[in-house]
Amino acid sequence: MKTIIDYNAKIEYSMNYASNTCKKTVLTTNELSCLGKNGNNATIIDRTHFGAGGQQIPVEIYSGLVGGYPSYFSVSEGCIPVGITYHGMDANGNGVIGSIGYHDITSGVSDTSVFDLPAKCISAPLENIVVG
Repeated sequence: MKTIIDYNAKIEYSMNYASNTCKKTVLTTNELSCLGKNGNNATIIDRTHFGAGGQQIPVEIYSGLVGGYPSYFSVSEGCIPVGITYHGMDANGNGVIGSIGYHDITSGVSDTSVFDLPAKCISAPLENIVVG
């Protein structure tokens, strides 16, 4: 499975290589491009920084959901991901807590072919059209 989101065109392409299919859907208007689908219904809760003194990185912190769990997303200027923390209970009543940290992020894309779409995706009909 591979997903490519074209935020300028507001279209998401989901390619399923196992079934050799492609689904093309319109992005909803409430989606925050910088947080992707995790940004649906996310709310900014703070503008702060990591670090100290001259080594500070300004960040925005959002609350939202990841996999159904309450989560906090930290992004720096330009919407560069810094980290995610999440917590909650799984279906069996077990406590779940976790964090995801991002590192070694570079500016730009070294191999733009990762955004090449198969012809079947380009010609796929739009699904879940949302007007708003």
